[in-house]
Amino acid sequence: MHELILASSSPRRKQILQDRGYKFRAFPLEVSEILDKNLNISDQISDCARHKAVAALDELNLSKTLDILILSADTAVVLRGQVLGKPKNKAHAKEVLTSLSGEIHQVITGFCLVEVKTERLILGHETTQVKFRKLSETEILDYVSSGEPMDKAGSYGIQGEAKKFVKEIQGSYLNVVGLPIEKIEQVFEAEGWTIEKRI
Repeated sequence: MHELILASSSPRRKQILQDRGYKFRAFPLEVSEILDKNLNISDQISDCARHKAVAALDELNLSKTLDILILSADTAVVLRGQVLGKPKNKAHAKEVLTSLSGEIHQVITGFCLVEVKTERLILGHETTQVKFRKLSETEILDYVSSGEPMDKAGSYGIQGEAKKFVKEIQGSYLNVVGLPIEKIEQVFEAEGWTIEKRI
């Protein structure tokens, strides 16, 4: 039985794990999210998740005798091959949402799992295709004014008010929220890792 540590400050990722019934500790940490341009986009995002997991492993200084798994993740919105990160300010959020209006984009979440005892590291990613309907300028401005886009990749949260912008989704909804839990659970099963659950 493994204890799970989530190396993230994301309330969305915490909520997904809680909704699945997992018992876990959250370890928020700040790691530079600079993408390695030598890798393809999905590998760049997975590499960011790897940096977070390795940083958490170093900072926590955990005993190698413990059955602990560290989970980290990084989500990016990709439009026509361009990675759209978190908005720098409200003007940038408006610009990003205007570019997504009426378009199909991809949401890619890279994740990393590290088993502390063996230092076994597994990388993975999930891609979901999202189509936005055409948005009016008023809708965009109202949404930006709400403040909701400001800490989110692609300047929107599908689980919030932006759900009304979505015309179609192909793939994992939870991946768009920020954690492809279905794929992560496949790794747990393949590795024979049992995670503690809340009673």
